[in-house]
Amino acid sequence: MRYVLLACLLSACSAYPVVQWPNGTGVTPALLPLADLDANPATFAGADLALGAKAADLQAWSGAVTP
Repeated sequence: MRYVLLACLLSACSAYPVVQWPNGTGVTPALLPLADLDANPATFAGADLALGAKAADLQAWSGAVTP
């Protein structure tokens, strides 16, 4: 049985194409370089700042519902 699982794992892993990482510096590729993150900090434009209150309301409602 373990050989069947191993064969399935190997066939599943070989089915996906090789990922071509972008060129970066160092050992790991630089997907989000630190200089870019510093130059363009995240903004909260369009963010729902009342999400915490909505989550608390949903948690209170879920506690009140009986299965």
